[in-house]
Amino acid sequence: MVAMNTEAKSLLFILVTIIAIGLVVLYSASYITAFKWPYPSFDYYLKRQTFAILVGLVAMLITSLIDYRVHRKYVLHYYMIVFALLVIALAFPGKGGSRRWIDLGYFDLQPSELTKLLIIIFVAHYAEKQKKYMKTFIKGFMIPVAFIGFLLFFVFIEPDLSTTIYLIFLFLIMLYIGGARDIYILSMIGLGVLTLFIAYKFELLRDYQIERIKNFVDIVTGNGKNVWHQTSSSIHAIKNGGILGLGLGFGELKYYIPVQFSDFVFAVLGEELGFVGISGLLVLYILMVRQMLKAAFESIKDDFGRMIIVGYAFMVLLQVTINISVVLGILPITGLTLPFISYGGSSILVFLAGYGLVLSTITHQ
Repeated sequence: MVAMNTEAKSLLFILVTIIAIGLVVLYSASYITAFKWPYPSFDYYLKRQTFAILVGLVAMLITSLIDYRVHRKYVLHYYMIVFALLVIALAFPGKGGSRRWIDLGYFDLQPSELTKLLIIIFVAHYAEKQKKYMKTFIKGFMIPVAFIGFLLFFVFIEPDLSTTIYLIFLFLIMLYIGGARDIYILSMIGLGVLTLFIAYKFELLRDYQIERIKNFVDIVTGNGKNVWHQTSSSIHAIKNGGILGLGLGFGELKYYIPVQFSDFVFAVLGEELGFVGISGLLVLYILMVRQMLKAAFESIKDDFGRMIIVGYAFMVLLQVTINISVVLGILPITGLTLPFISYGGSSILVFLAGYGLVLSTITHQ
């Protein structure tokens, strides 16, 4: 068994601290909702989240013990597995108009979450293997775009526009880290923005997607009459928390925020722990990302390992930024979770498995 060094131990400490904060805030945010029919138990969501965390920790242990270099051999196998799961998800009955989950009984698996790790491993391997061709248009850009774009099509038709956009940005970040030309990446971003604008303008998106964008536009323009209750309540909750917060369990506005224990759990944290609590959590995320980047550029000897760590660090940073921006009304509602905090089994499982991959990369040097 490989011994953990100081870098790995510090990352574990940060992770455990964030998870502990998450469980406490999750219980405070969810116990009233959990007691309502059909879940007559104050700790219903807490139990399910704890179960997901335990499964995730097992996955983290496994991925941390396996030498990260082994994954080079199985990239295409992982690709086919994720592809198969995305197709299977489309065959299951939908929830809220979307077919994103595979019902496993006590646990719903969301294959699009697995796509995050696949993108990191796939591009890291491809960029290392094709290093001298990464500046070219075909091998350095179009081939990886074709492979990943094929998978993202299935995420898009679930439908899950916000996750698709998130995955595109994660993919482009990985391409940039891998050495692809800036002009190709910027051109793809420009094309994506233009496509989204046209789809919105001509109402090619689904009704709820159009409403989310309109809600965001109303916030930006100051037109409060059409701003969603969910967004306005989350903003008021954070303001209500002030500097020190109202205290754990004493939040007042959390009862009026839909899915307050999932996508909008940051608002509950802000109201109950205040600016101090928000700042503390953000510092932990920053320390996590900083420690990963420091390890990637100072301790990792190969491009594959370095790209895995940097990619995962940006995977966390990107999702934290988007989730908090949504809660603050800076971005349209996306449905993306706050890593290690929000209720969501697939998200917890994937982020912890990825964390194990980072630990493996650091310890197997």
